[in-house]
Amino acid sequence: MSITKDNKTHTWTVQFYYTDWTGEKKHKKKEDLPQKKRGRNGKGDF
Repeated sequence: MSITKDNKTHTWTVQFYYTDWTGEKKHKKKEDLPQKKRGRNGKGDF
């Protein structure tokens, strides 16, 4: 899981890869998070 900050908008982005039940790799990305801790805890929100 990768958490990065966009210095232009001062928001955080979270992205990660996972394997679904069929064995296919998937990519999830969530942007514009106001705080870093919401990104760390937000993995279950996808």
